[in-house]
Amino acid sequence: MLEKSGNSLYLKMRTKEKIIERIQDIENESILENILELIDLELNTFEDDLQLNNEQKSALDEGLKDIEEGRSVSNDEARKIIDEWMKKK
Repeated sequence: MLEKSGNSLYLKMRTKEKIIERIQDIENESILENILELIDLELNTFEDDLQLNNEQKSALDEGLKDIEEGRSVSNDEARKIIDEWMKKK
């Protein structure tokens, strides 16, 4: 029987194996690029500077303006709002 820490390592490795197996079946380049971006964010590695399109830049500017003007909520409150919204769907 595995120790708790050994079991945790086994589960982590199994999860990685599942991810690798599923990624190999993905043909959609856009999804693969998004997955790579997530991995890069987690590992703080980027092949080149992050490039935003105009729509993304506008959304960031709008969000920063909202924060400056006090139109924001905490992460906990945002999670509650999202959870309530998901229950309605």
